[in-house]
Amino acid sequence: MSRFNPASPGPALDAAIEAVKGDLTGAPAASLTADGVCSTGGNGAGAPGAMLVEMTNLKTTSTIRPIAWASLLMYKKLVALKIPGGWAVIHNSFGDEDPVLLNGTIVNDGFYNEDLLSIERLQFNGTDWVRAQRAHVLDLGWYPESDPQGCYRLTLLRRDWNNVVVRFESREREKIRAVIERCFDLVTQGIDDHDISRLIELD
Repeated sequence: MSRFNPASPGPALDAAIEAVKGDLTGAPAASLTADGVCSTGGNGAGAPGAMLVEMTNLKTTSTIRPIAWASLLMYKKLVALKIPGGWAVIHNSFGDEDPVLLNGTIVNDGFYNEDLLSIERLQFNGTDWVRAQRAHVLDLGWYPESDPQGCYRLTLLRRDWNNVVVRFESREREKIRAVIERCFDLVTQGIDDHDISRLIELD
């Protein structure tokens, strides 16, 4: 957990930003514990497997947030997915980045909203790859949006939301990645939807 003390915002800005960098990269973060400006530590409580950066009671939010975001964007990256042929990525912002908290809300919400990933199954018509009539679609979001107590929700459906095959929730990116790739494998093999649901539950 990293905490920023607004009592001395000027000299603390660089330390706070370095703390953000350190937490996102796993590198040792800057610390000014001697004068109480900034301290760093391990994983944040209430968020298994995730390091949190918490900036509390900021009175100079308009100054600090753009600078912090500039640092965050330097480390922006997506979760590596093994996507087989025959699938089209419609949208992807499934970030391999831990949540950053400001006053109890996730501020890097580009990676923690309800529209993180959409991937659709295609079929080859002899000439081109086109949308299948009843294509499988993988949808991923973070619910509730920007809520540090939320979780990822992965849904595998057939064409529309009236035909949900799999719904899986977890706070762990690695678990979500594994289930996404398992769904790819089962659908590509032509496994029946009922069996896909059963096999995902057993995994």
